[in-house]
Amino acid sequence: MYVSDYDEEGSQMLFKNRTSTEIADTLEQMAAKIVETGMDAPALLFFESIKPVSYIGTRLGGAMLAPLIPLIGYKFDDFIVPFRDPNNVDKIMQLIEQKIEEKNEKVREKKRKIKLVKVKRKKPWYWPF
Repeated sequence: MYVSDYDEEGSQMLFKNRTSTEIADTLEQMAAKIVETGMDAPALLFFESIKPVSYIGTRLGGAMLAPLIPLIGYKFDDFIVPFRDPNNVDKIMQLIEQKIEEKNEKVREKKRKIKLVKVKRKKPWYWPF
C-alpha cells in the first residue's frame, strides 16, 4: 500500500503498513549486507549509540524525508520503519552478531581444511637423497 492505495475508509494512505515478517526480512537483509561489506563493528557501535533515541530519531527522520520519498524511492522508507520499535535495534544487533559468528565459523572451517591437506615439501638442494 503506497500513495496510490487506499485504506478501508477510502482515505489515501501515505505509507505502507508493514507486517512483522516484512520487518524481520528487512532486518535480515540489512544485517547480511552489513556483514558482507565488513562494516559490522561500526554498525554495532552505531546501533548501540542510537538505541535510546531510535524512536524519536526515526519519527523525525521520517517526517523530514517524507517529501523526498517519491524522489528517492519508496524502498528507502522500508529501512527507516523497523527502527521505530526500539526492540528491533536489539534484534538487528543480534542478527549482525550471529552473521559475524557464521562468517568466522566458515573461515575457521576453511583454515581447518587447509591444515588437513599436507603439502609435500621440497627437500633442500643440498640434501643428497
